Amino acid sequence: MKIAVIHGSQRNGNTEKTIDIVKEKLNSLGDNDFFDFYLPKDLPLFCCGCFKCIDTGNFGGECCPHSKYTHPILEAMKVSDGIIVGSPVYSLAESGQVKAFLDHLGCIFMSHRPLEEMFSKTVLVISTTAGTGTRYVIKPIERALRYWGIPKIYYKCGLTLWAKNWNDMPLKKQGKYGKCLGEKAYAFYNSMKKTKKHIPLKTKILFKIFRNLMNGYSDGHKDKEYWRDKGWLQGKRPW
Repeated sequence: MKIAVIHGSQRNGNTEKTIDIVKEKLNSLGDNDFFDFYLPKDLPLFCCGCFKCIDTGNFGGECCPHSKYTHPILEAMKVSDGIIVGSPVYSLAESGQVKAFLDHLGCIFMSHRPLEEMFSKTVLVISTTAGTGTRYVIKPIERALRYWGIPKIYYKCGLTLWAKNWNDMPLKKQGKYGKCLGEKAYAFYNSMKKTKKHIPLKTKILFKIFRNLMNGYSDGHKDKEYWRDKGWLQGKRPW
């Protein structure tokens, strides 16, 4: 399997430890190639809101002034069978690096120019905290990825450790969380293996809403022409 991994922090702390556990389990199930991106090293800039990815006809944000960083990530996700996004809790929210990553890819929301490849992906979202707030991290990441068109998100993997470091936890708790991560990795792997993904009703409804929106745009609108070229306005679907 090919798996793109978005590391939401370079701290090399608890979230990184959970990703390592998931990787170990995945490698026990089969051969995998991981494309690892460490934020902010691999995406050190905030989205500047220039709208070039929206206003031009270039595909997938190729005109982004930060394409040196965004394109390797985008291309890795396109060719991957699955995506892992990990973020610690920072001030009851996802890390600023993860938010910047999501901001840069707003152009591939279904409301603009979604990528066909995203409708066949499986995603695992992981968050850890020494205190509280993993749900405030997981929900916005899940929401953004659903608007990309991703049909399967194993998003309930928020771990409250009550410890600054993984090894500071009691061994029993380490084992419990390790087992939980192993189960998520197993489900994630099996979902990636499926050649045809189940498209949830919510995704179908969103797609229909945005198709109707595109039909209301005037001819020549960049988003509308993209949808028309894909055949989506004529009845085709990206799944």
